Amino acid sequence: MTRDEFKALPPALAIRVIVDALGSDFAQKLAAIEAPKAPRPPKYDMRISRKGGYQWASETDLDGLKWWLARFESTAAEGGKYADKDADRAKKLTYWVNWREAYPDSPWTGQRNDEVCTAPLPTSKPTVYEWEQRRDKPLGYGGSVQSDADDSAGGDDSFPGGW
Repeated sequence: MTRDEFKALPPALAIRVIVDALGSDFAQKLAAIEAPKAPRPPKYDMRISRKGGYQWASETDLDGLKWWLARFESTAAEGGKYADKDADRAKKLTYWVNWREAYPDSPWTGQRNDEVCTAPLPTSKPTVYEWEQRRDKPLGYGGSVQSDADDSAGGDDSFPGGW
């Protein structure tokens, strides 16, 4: 078989040819190794904070995940105000890196914001989403929302008809 013929083979056949070419000594060594278990996809998606918003870990390729993992690990090791939070982020990203190493181009399906979704294919330039607007004050806290039992505006004791 020529080099070009070998390169034209589908990957599964090429691996068979390599294993056969390495001989019985390799087959014995391979038989002694326990087969690794494929990593399961993370159940929950993870937001990665960025300038101007956030990106989803499910939409980030392996190189991007490794870069963010190294960044979170280094800031966690340096200590400081966000060291604990960055250590937690690094731990969560480790699951993503392990899964992306096994399945670099697979779309992820899982839970994101209490909904099951399938993410777009991973890319080196994932979409940056804007953070949701936060309310200035929670409902019922000094705003215009009043309880039905509130009599401060001067109510009366009359009941509507039919009671």
